[in-house]
Amino acid sequence: MKNLTFCWPVKTLPVSLTGKNCQMNCPWCGGYYLKSMKSLNPKRLKLFKGKTSVLISGGYDKQGKLPWREHLSFLKKIRRQGLKINLHPGICEKEDIEPLKELSPVISFDFITDDDLLE
Repeated sequence: MKNLTFCWPVKTLPVSLTGKNCQMNCPWCGGYYLKSMKSLNPKRLKLFKGKTSVLISGGYDKQGKLPWREHLSFLKKIRRQGLKINLHPGICEKEDIEPLKELSPVISFDFITDDDLLE
């Protein structure tokens, strides 16, 4: 049996690209997770001090997408500073692949399989 390694992301800063706003307002979240996230403010780089990684998420638009491409230059900047990025992008398109390669992020997706939630 393999040894398991557990990671506790205590040095990960959760950042919302949309503040507390989400157009989807899904029933399993309803904006709950956005409440504890820091809003992205490129002028406040001190928020990232002492962190080793950042969770980039936020509210989705009606198409289920996060506006991460609007912040691509800033995301590249924090990546160059050595922060690891976990991106929660929502729906992705083929043209998103190349910019994502530059960030070398971990990508997180939600898969909803509960019939009650899907309704």
